[in-house]
Amino acid sequence: MEEFGKIVITSVSEAYTSKTCSRCGLIKMNLGGNKRWLIGEALDIMMNFYIQAANILDKILARKGTIKSLTLADGVKEKKKTYALICETLKFVIPRYVRVNTLKTSVDKVIKHFQAKGFTHEEPIDDLTNVGPKTIRRDKHLPDLLILPSNTDLHEDSLYLSGDIILQDKASCIPAFICSPPSNSHVIDACAAPGNKTSHLSAIMKNTGKIWAFDLDKSRLNLLKKLTQKAGCKNIEAIHESFLDVDPLDQKYSSVGYILLDPSCSGSGIINRLDHLIDSSETQEQSDHSHKLKERLESLIHSVQKIVYSTCSIHAEENEHVIKRALDQTDHFVLANKDVMMPSWPRRGISNEINDEGAAEKFIRTSPNEDYTNGFFVACFVRKATQYKNTKTVSKKRKRNEDNMIIKVRDDDEWKVSILKDDSLYKKANKNK
Repeated sequence: MEEFGKIVITSVSEAYTSKTCSRCGLIKMNLGGNKRWLIGEALDIMMNFYIQAANILDKILARKGTIKSLTLADGVKEKKKTYALICETLKFVIPRYVRVNTLKTSVDKVIKHFQAKGFTHEEPIDDLTNVGPKTIRRDKHLPDLLILPSNTDLHEDSLYLSGDIILQDKASCIPAFICSPPSNSHVIDACAAPGNKTSHLSAIMKNTGKIWAFDLDKSRLNLLKKLTQKAGCKNIEAIHESFLDVDPLDQKYSSVGYILLDPSCSGSGIINRLDHLIDSSETQEQSDHSHKLKERLESLIHSVQKIVYSTCSIHAEENEHVIKRALDQTDHFVLANKDVMMPSWPRRGISNEINDEGAAEKFIRTSPNEDYTNGFFVACFVRKATQYKNTKTVSKKRKRNEDNMIIKVRDDDEWKVSILKDDSLYKKANKNK
């Protein structure tokens, strides 16, 4: 079966009778141009394999299961090869996305570059089922993203080699776009490698301010350094450390206003990656780290304005459930309103997984079958408006007298008031309401 590794299913059913599927056409065997004659039992085995894969693809497109669950089901033969074939087929559902690196060039210049190579510039569209050959168009939602046919190979293109364009799936571009730190911001990218989101943040910030990019995997962090250097990023400090182990009271993080949090997950939304065929323990590890993560975020609360949480997972356990627990555990943040979460985007959270339809509308979900991009989930927390309250529960590292009142006067300022000894600051604080 190794010689059939390049075969791609372009139908979703009835391989023997070759019935046409309205979405994908007919079965297509791409044997690299070499004709091979298969007879008797060998032909039956091969066709049974592809019929099995086509039936699984039918179920995936009908949203009756995930790639992982359906290919690992009892009765599925050649699980790994079936998984690989399904993923290879689904790659043809997703076009080639190109993020323009605005640190080096502009969208208009990139379009002209491809027009000079014979591409036709077309208007943005919703239905990307049949993107025409040698066409280029802007994305309807992300201003620095361009769309080309799925089979476009750009690895030798001069703009790719120079770092002027970055090959990045649309869904992967959404978290940094939602975060959108203004120029001169201080930002933490908590799980940064391999660095595409980090370089996107840098471009949005116009290479100003500071980005601390954390990752525990040294080889992946080295890749981040290489890719961000190629992209011309000058405001990134790569740190070989887990964000969970950082000292949040370190003075250099005192002005951090934005956090991008894209933790390890099952990867169940990625249709062209094979490393999640077998169940992993990452979801449990993420749950085990949740308390420690909460402590880090709470300790940074005095300056952080926005936290963007994203996963490349379709599972509610890693998405809506995580957000629900986070909201139950914090008094400092609320979900960002839908109007700042790509309001025209049609796919939202699963309301019965968070028991709040209003909250679910504030999430973004992407689906390969419906949105022509990998499966992703994005949520955004924003800091609540300034509040005035008494507090007696404080960090051990920041002990305060229980007779003192902490009054939040501005987003970046705290007034410590000794009620028993002096009320002058209290009056001053109230005057600044």
